[in-house]
Amino acid sequence: MRLNLTFDFRTNMRLLVPFKIRGQRFAAWMSALLTPLHTVNADFSAVASDIRYKADFTGQVMYLEHYLNDVYDSAQRRIYIDDPAETQIERKVVFNKNDSENTLIVGNKSEGANTYLSNQDASVTSVDFIIHAPSTVFVDADELEWRAHIDQYRIAGKTYTFETF
Repeated sequence: MRLNLTFDFRTNMRLLVPFKIRGQRFAAWMSALLTPLHTVNADFSAVASDIRYKADFTGQVMYLEHYLNDVYDSAQRRIYIDDPAETQIERKVVFNKNDSENTLIVGNKSEGANTYLSNQDASVTSVDFIIHAPSTVFVDADELEWRAHIDQYRIAGKTYTFETF
């Protein structure tokens, strides 16, 4: 449920002022006095509406895509977020040096599953998601501005990069 933050000062002035003093001259004088209040109220309403709009978004991929498309590519909506290819993620394997082959310490060989542990160094070189944007849209805007919009909703610790097409 949305609250209506606009307040009509002129209508309330007509309802609250006694009928005997409600003339054209008085109405013009009150209108002149109420003009700054209308301006402040309109600015407040616009800021509140913007804050409510931004509060509707989260760090989920579909919401972040929607927000980026609203900001940068509202007509064609070509910006999308994708996971990196598996070849881009650098994984470190923990093994026992005494064995002649790379035996995993973590995991059970009978299960046939390879268990990998990501190293701290690997998280610096790999990214968690890729933002694909058209080159015309990405060139027009500053990358720092893009990062500011994304970091507002990004989950802490998640890294990303940009790719243009």
